[in-house]
Amino acid sequence: MASTSPTSSLGEFEKEIGLKKTTKTPQLTQQQEDLLEASEPPFTEHAAPQEDGGDLEKVTSAKPSVTNIRFVPNGGLRAWLQVLGSFFIYFNAWGIVNTFGTYQTYYETALLSASSPSDISWIGSMQAFLLMVVSALGGPLYDAGYVHHLLIGGSVLAVLGQFMLSLCSTYWQVFLAQGVCIGIGTGAMFVPGVAILSTYFSTKIATATGLAAAGSSLGGTIYPIVFHQLQPKIGFAWATRVLGFIMLATLIVSNCVLKVRVLPDGRRRFLDLSAFKEAP
Repeated sequence: MASTSPTSSLGEFEKEIGLKKTTKTPQLTQQQEDLLEASEPPFTEHAAPQEDGGDLEKVTSAKPSVTNIRFVPNGGLRAWLQVLGSFFIYFNAWGIVNTFGTYQTYYETALLSASSPSDISWIGSMQAFLLMVVSALGGPLYDAGYVHHLLIGGSVLAVLGQFMLSLCSTYWQVFLAQGVCIGIGTGAMFVPGVAILSTYFSTKIATATGLAAAGSSLGGTIYPIVFHQLQPKIGFAWATRVLGFIMLATLIVSNCVLKVRVLPDGRRRFLDLSAFKEAP
C-alpha cells in the first residue's frame, strides 16, 4: 500500500479549499537591524524537516553579529569617522588631565599661592580619579543603551567645568570646577569613545585604536603649550577659555560622528562581586 507523506497531503488539501498563503516581511529600520545583529550568535543551528517527512536535519545558517567578522565593516568612511570622533574624545579626556601640571605651576606661583603644593595636587588627582571611576560606572550604562546620554552629558560637563574654571579665584572653586566637574565629564564621555570602535573594525582594530589613542598624547602636548603661551599675554581667565573653546569645537565633532552600530546582547551589573573571587 502506497503511503502518503503529511507534507503532500497538506499541499493537496490547501489546493482543494483554495487557500493562499501570504507572508509579509516586516520592514526593519537600520537601528533595529543593528540590534538584531548584536542579539544573535554568528552561526545558528536549527532543525529543518526533510521533504520526505523523515528525521529532522540540523541546518547551520549565518547570522549577522558583532562577533562575526564577516559582518563588521572593518573600514569605510563611516568607520573611519568613528576613529576621528574617538580621537577627539581621547584628546579632551586624557589631554586635559595631562595639562594639569602646567596649571599647578601657575597655581603655586599666582592664583593659589596660599595653598600648599600638596593641596593643589589633590585637584589633579581628583580629576584623574573621577575619570577612571566614572568610566568604570559608564560601562554598564553603555551596555544598557545610554550611549548618547554619556557622550552629550560628559561633553557638557567637561566644557562647563573648563569655562567655570576661568571664573575661579579660591581653592575650593578650582577643586570643584577642574577636579570634580571636568573629572566626571571626561569619565562619562570616555567609555563610548573607546567601545564604539570595536563594533566597526575587526582585523584593523589595532590600527584604529592606536590612531584614536594618539589623541591623548596630542592633547597633552597642545593644551599645555596653548595655556603656557597665552596666559602671560591675555591672562589666566581668557587662556583657560581658549582651551574651553577648543574643547567645545572638537567635542561637537565627536558627538556628530560617533554612531552606535550594535549594542552588546546582555547588560552587565554595576558591581560583579564574583570577579573578586577568581584567582589571578
